[in-house]
Amino acid sequence: MYEYELDITGIDSWPNLKNKANEILSNVKRKDMVKMTLTGYFNTNQLKYTYELEKYLLDNYYFGKVKDETRLYVDPKEYENENKC
Repeated sequence: MYEYELDITGIDSWPNLKNKANEILSNVKRKDMVKMTLTGYFNTNQLKYTYELEKYLLDNYYFGKVKDETRLYVDPKEYENENKC
């Protein structure tokens, strides 16, 4: 089984995520098994496309699995003017 990490920081769409995954998987054959671990940061307005990526891997490789190790990024500046006590 091939295991790779994919940093999703700043990725804002499914086509961009798929392109980045394809770059990583360019030397992997369709008959192989692939495990992709998502890393990096995402914000509250960003989708991670975990389901789509796992479906893509299952459709294109013998076996595919996605593990999510991403972390939520919260910009403190977005909340500095929230109800101050």
